[in-house]
Amino acid sequence: MLVQQPRLPASLCPELLTGVLRDKFGFNGVIATDAIAMGGYTMAMERKRALPWSIAAGCDMLVFSTDFEEDYNYLLSGMKEGILGPERLDEAVTRILALKAKVCFAPPAGALIDALAWHREAAEKAVTLVKNKRPDVFPVTPDRYSQIRLIVLGKDQIGDGSIQKLAAESLRRHGFSVGCYQPGNDSIHGTKSLPRDRLTLYLANCEHASYQTSVRVEWNKKHAVDLPRFPNEEASIFVSLANPYLLQDVPRVKTYINAYTATRTVIEVVIDQIMAGGPFSGVSPVDAFCGLLDARL
Repeated sequence: MLVQQPRLPASLCPELLTGVLRDKFGFNGVIATDAIAMGGYTMAMERKRALPWSIAAGCDMLVFSTDFEEDYNYLLSGMKEGILGPERLDEAVTRILALKAKVCFAPPAGALIDALAWHREAAEKAVTLVKNKRPDVFPVTPDRYSQIRLIVLGKDQIGDGSIQKLAAESLRRHGFSVGCYQPGNDSIHGTKSLPRDRLTLYLANCEHASYQTSVRVEWNKKHAVDLPRFPNEEASIFVSLANPYLLQDVPRVKTYINAYTATRTVIEVVIDQIMAGGPFSGVSPVDAFCGLLDARL
């Protein structure tokens, strides 16, 4: 029997796993722990007790064991001590077997098409226009902006290929002339030479990692020439494809979008939506302004 413990991580918390996910939301699929080798998990409770506790709390599967025999024996000990009962173990095994049966058989015809359609639908509902102090920037069409200056910040390579290449190809298919910005070929300059028919599109992919306590934009070492230096003089849109908190690094940009996940589909949806000027139906799940007053200006 579990006795309530204060402030446990989700992988050990029956109030979240069973009380919220199972009982409140009605989820009946497999629940896996976060990595059971991570510090947030191993520091919360003695490991011998934590592993059976996770299953008893509502997890069905333990992820990332570093010593299988040791962890297996901890589960057996937990059953002998009454932390984990056979009914809960049977329930977890049944869900895992059901999941294996589902994924090991050939998917029905059209399943891949359905998955791609769902991915696009999810992206369309998620993309969030966090800030727009320049409403006339939309719609972004070749008639209004004959040139797109594309600036990719952070990690360019994703599972679908190069962000720069994917975005440039999509923009060109829509009839734009695209220039992929090369900071090494630029220098600090004024505003008189800024093309009036050009829009600068920033695509930032600054991914999170479990070992990082913060994720920030790293500007080019050459005077940060890839910085949005003239948001008042030139048309520009800043899109974060990963970290939703990047407005702290570009607080004075006029138009800022969070897209949350860097994939080909998300990039295409962002381009389609900025071309149409919306609809942007996403609602920010966090304070994207990071508590900063100047980010709202």
